[in-house]
Amino acid sequence: MEIKQDIAFLTHLFYRDPAIYLLDKLRQFGDHQIRISLLSEGRFNDKILAHAENIFSDVDHLVLKQNRGSDQWGLYNLYTRFLDDIETDWVFYTHDKHISKLEWLDECIDPLMENSNLEKHLEDLSIGMISSTNWKMTNLSEAEITETVNEMPASRRIAVVRQRHTLCWLRELQFILLQNTGFQDMDNVNPTFTAGNLFFIRNHVLSQSLQCVLDPSFFEDVYRCDGDVAHALERFYFYVSTSLGYENKFLSSEEKVWIQHSPISNKTIQSNEPPPKGFREGRDVAVNNRTFTPFQK
Repeated sequence: MEIKQDIAFLTHLFYRDPAIYLLDKLRQFGDHQIRISLLSEGRFNDKILAHAENIFSDVDHLVLKQNRGSDQWGLYNLYTRFLDDIETDWVFYTHDKHISKLEWLDECIDPLMENSNLEKHLEDLSIGMISSTNWKMTNLSEAEITETVNEMPASRRIAVVRQRHTLCWLRELQFILLQNTGFQDMDNVNPTFTAGNLFFIRNHVLSQSLQCVLDPSFFEDVYRCDGDVAHALERFYFYVSTSLGYENKFLSSEEKVWIQHSPISNKTIQSNEPPPKGFREGRDVAVNNRTFTPFQK
C-alpha cells in the first residue's frame, strides 16, 4: 500500500537478509525519505546501504560505534542526529530481526500495509500512534505483578524482577514527562502497546518521548530480554501519545465485523471482536488479551 502523505522512515538495521527484506517492505509504502542506523560491527553495512540507495531516492545513515543492546539505542541516535532533517508530521519506525523471526516482522508490519484505512488514520488529527493489533498488550501494574508471584516456580522469579525493573523505568520516564511538560494520563499509566517497536508515531510525540531520555547512560551496554529503559520506552511512546491528548490506533489486516443476534433479547450486536465459543474460552481470551505478563506459558 503506497502512502501519498509525506512521512519519514527511521530504521535500525543489522542482519543482511532481514534488513533487505524489511527495506523492500518499506518501499511498498512509497519512496519516502529514510534514515538508517547501523552498528560499526555490522558485517553487511555496505550491502544494506547499497540496497537502500538502489530503491529509495533520499537515504542517509549513521554508524554507531557503541552497541548498547537494543534497537532503541538506534532510534535515540537517529532522532538526535536527524532531528532538523525530519519535517514530516509522521515517522514510521522499524528495525530488523534475526532471520528466524521474520514471521514476527510480518505480523507487525503487514496489518499496517494491508489495512485500507491507514491513509485515513494518518490524516486524522486526533491520532498520535498507529500500530498492529498483533502483539497488542497492556503493561502489568505492580499489584498485578505481585499477584503472579505465588504461582511462579523459583526458576522463573528472575522474570518478576525484570518486569519490575521495566515498570520502574516506565514510572521514571512518566515522572520526567510530567516535570518537563506538565502532561500525564492517569487513565493510561499502564499503557496498552504493541510489543516490538514497529509503529507510526507523530513527530512531536516521538520528540517529547525521547526528550525524557535525559542522558545516553540510560541505555546499558548489554542486551536484556526485559527490565531496561528500552523496554520501558516500548510502552512509554503509547503513554506520551495519550498524555498529549491523542488516541492510539491498533490496526488489523482487515477491518472485520462480527454480527451476533441474541434470541433472548432479540437484539443484534456488531463487534470488532469475535464472539467467544464458550464461557471459559471467552474468559481466557479476555484475560490473555488484557494484560502483558512474562509468565504466560
